[in-house]
Amino acid sequence: MMKHWIKIFQLSRNLGKINFSFLNFRYKFKERLDMYFVVLTCFILSLAGVIYYYYFQIVNQVYIELEVLGINAWFYHLVSCGISIVLTIISIFLLINIFCFSKDIENLQLFPVEPCDFFASKYIVVILFCYGIETLLLFPICIIQIQYVGEFSVIITYLSIALILPHIVALPLSVIITICLKISMIFKRPKTLFVITGIIIYFTGIIVYKALSIKQIMSSKQDFLTMINDLLAPFPFFEQYISLHIGLKLFCIIFALLSVVSYYYLSNFILGEKYALYDKEVKIKLEKIAFHSSTKLKSYLKKSIKHFFVTLYM
Repeated sequence: MMKHWIKIFQLSRNLGKINFSFLNFRYKFKERLDMYFVVLTCFILSLAGVIYYYYFQIVNQVYIELEVLGINAWFYHLVSCGISIVLTIISIFLLINIFCFSKDIENLQLFPVEPCDFFASKYIVVILFCYGIETLLLFPICIIQIQYVGEFSVIITYLSIALILPHIVALPLSVIITICLKISMIFKRPKTLFVITGIIIYFTGIIVYKALSIKQIMSSKQDFLTMINDLLAPFPFFEQYISLHIGLKLFCIIFALLSVVSYYYLSNFILGEKYALYDKEVKIKLEKIAFHSSTKLKSYLKKSIKHFFVTLYM
């Protein structure tokens, strides 16, 4: 079982390198660097540093204003809600790109890789990319709150939020996209159209649910501040989650692992063993090589996989 998941993570590493070529930057240093590349890299890093500095100042000012108004308890809600919106937008583009437009699909389709392994690897790539973005966004926020509150337990709180937020955002979207891809295979229609339609229906349902929630909150005659506080919660029972003991918050690691395993089994249930992608002529490629019937053929396929992944990055 452990060896199987190691292979899935190895596949996700290779998929990440294929889809995000900047992850192979170390190979740039093996080549002779030209002045254009050095100047452009320095310019981009300087611009990113300036933007990051002003982002730090904006977050600091927001916390001060909330403290003056006496509602600094909203800071967790405001930060988590803002980051969940950013992660939602990033996840949509990443999932559509990796699941629909990825250039690895045709190359890896002939290899003896189960569809659920392939899709779970793609899901891990999306989650790791979201973790990277989330770390950049949360680092100054965590530093500022530690500076004003003076409690290092804030680190555990933000760590737990950072671990579960990408899964809360990306897991439903990944399941919906997987269902849409299966439907597109069955009806032999362009997969992108089904995926975009599924995402639109999903967010329409969320908007309708939020609208009904606002109507229910207003009918219960709650005060305005309580209503805003409820609307800013990124997931149900967020207030109770923030108030949990530090040890209980660390259980979010188990939740993150269960989310990956859950998507693996869900994708296996949705896709089945006969899932296949179609080419531009919309011809279903359901014919698979019986790699288990011949020892020589199995050995040849293993060498082909190694050759593909090794030569791709040299």
